[in-house]
Amino acid sequence: MTTLQTDFSNLIIADGRYTVSDRLGVGSMGHVFRAFDTRLATDVVIKVPTDKRLADPEFHERFLQESRLLTQLNHPRIVKILDVGEHEGVPYFVMPYIDGGNLLDRLRDKDGKSKKLSPDSLNGWLPGIAEALDSMHKRGYLHRDVKPANILFDSHDHAYLADFGLSKLLDDNDGENSGLTAANAVVGTPNYVAPELVLARKDYDGRVDQYSLAVTVYEALTGKPPFEGGSPTATMVNQTTKHPKALNEVNPEVPEGLASAVRMALSKRPWRRYETCTDFADAVLACMHDDVDLSMSSSSRSSSTGYSTVIEQRPAYVIAGVSKGKNGKIDCPACGEQLLLKAKYAGQRGACVHCGSKLLISYGLNELKLLKPLELSDSDVGEQTPPSSSSSTSEIVLGNEHLGIRFSSRRGMLLTIAGIILLLMMSVVFGRLTASWGSEYEPASTSSEAVTIE
Repeated sequence: MTTLQTDFSNLIIADGRYTVSDRLGVGSMGHVFRAFDTRLATDVVIKVPTDKRLADPEFHERFLQESRLLTQLNHPRIVKILDVGEHEGVPYFVMPYIDGGNLLDRLRDKDGKSKKLSPDSLNGWLPGIAEALDSMHKRGYLHRDVKPANILFDSHDHAYLADFGLSKLLDDNDGENSGLTAANAVVGTPNYVAPELVLARKDYDGRVDQYSLAVTVYEALTGKPPFEGGSPTATMVNQTTKHPKALNEVNPEVPEGLASAVRMALSKRPWRRYETCTDFADAVLACMHDDVDLSMSSSSRSSSTGYSTVIEQRPAYVIAGVSKGKNGKIDCPACGEQLLLKAKYAGQRGACVHCGSKLLISYGLNELKLLKPLELSDSDVGEQTPPSSSSSTSEIVLGNEHLGIRFSSRRGMLLTIAGIILLLMMSVVFGRLTASWGSEYEPASTSSEAVTIE
């Protein structure tokens, strides 16, 4: 174990297949070495755990098991694990050597000082990395350590997602594997970790990686992570309590729509983020220029802007998000409040009565598409000014509608219904009392007259 981590010069492992030539770095999870693969006649990277990690009696088995599982990940933008093995009791895995540096390198000038990149630079790496993350999520994995240092570039400037040291199966309760995968107590790198991981919540999903990806985008466009504090602990507290300054305020080159898309992905509430990382990336790229009207349909934009070749190929809903439902009952993709749709609304535009977000109603009444990114306030409530009476007459205001009455909240609806029920009950009681009083004070002559007539 000590030999592999310290005396690495010309070390030969795996029965002579790999010759270690240099150590590239060391992190909290392991040491990274450059080596030559004699079988494939190419440079590779070999990763081994640190002594601290190996001191955990369960880590050795977990490292090997998860490394073997990760070899199943097959995506052109994921740095694939080529081999898994052990050397003198130390587990390791092998990956291709990517020679173009990483995104963190690009955020440093020649003097090592941080710098910001232009919004157009996102085109080169964001879509591929987002697709790679979604691919992982579909296979049941989370990365949990998305950051500039783990986005690599080759000599052709293609971007790759690397470093799965913190990756984790989504389902930790799957039979005998539960104890092995759940033992990993590290949640990620403080500057990029999602709030739900800091708070040790158990119901998180792929949106933890989306959050980290949004932090990475923010740093790429400003030169600084948005939540960095004076210490790792302070930084993680910031992740759960602080809201970043708007991107377009820190960097005037950033369009307002792009800043809104990033802000949405940085929501402290996971359900307010985009459904997938690809949805987030598409929203960012669609908002790359201020002169693109996101409230228009893709076919309209193709004739009125110069970005038809990019925007026209994307469904409208990926610009900001989509919610699905059944029988016309769908949650607003912006604020999460339930909206009731009528058949006559099919295919039309509408506005949420709760947050004012512009929505497109599907013909099947089973989808609501957010037409442009939600502007979140510092309180992260996600509220907007409700549409005023001056709104377009062609725009439907969507809300909770019962008995022909549209309510702006569930509470208002329940209070109104309770009031109606109370009034009905009072009416019945009053009617009975009135009938009783009428009978009690009925004139006595009526009875005698009846007898006389009879």
